[in-house]
Amino acid sequence: MEFGRLVTQRDEWGCGAACVASLLAISYGDALTRLEHYKGAGINEQPKGLEPTPIIHVLRDAGYEATKQYKACSWPLGTIVLLTWEFGRYKDCGHYMLLTGRGWMDPWYNLNKRPRKSQYRSVLPKNTAVKAALVVKRS
Repeated sequence: MEFGRLVTQRDEWGCGAACVASLLAISYGDALTRLEHYKGAGINEQPKGLEPTPIIHVLRDAGYEATKQYKACSWPLGTIVLLTWEFGRYKDCGHYMLLTGRGWMDPWYNLNKRPRKSQYRSVLPKNTAVKAALVVKRS
């Protein structure tokens, strides 16, 4: 497996797991298990999805340093951003994407459609704002 490969989220709230799997070059299932351990619940259980903290713990366990930033900047490869939508079905919900050498790895590119598809984006989606960015570097 390689860093930055496309990983499609398998769960409704699995975008963070897909980004971690892509960044660490592990399976989606392995990433999900690690994240649910730190969340203390399933990915689809209340509260649904993931806050950045479980992701930070999993990345640290894997030998990465992850720092949370809130201001938009020029992010290095490996940055995971948490986006929020300004309106629509996912208003006030988050969606994680990973910055790779091929662009932003979006684990559910065709949002609201099935089957889910992942794809690289050259820019972040319109009508979104960065809620937080996890800037990642090897320790």
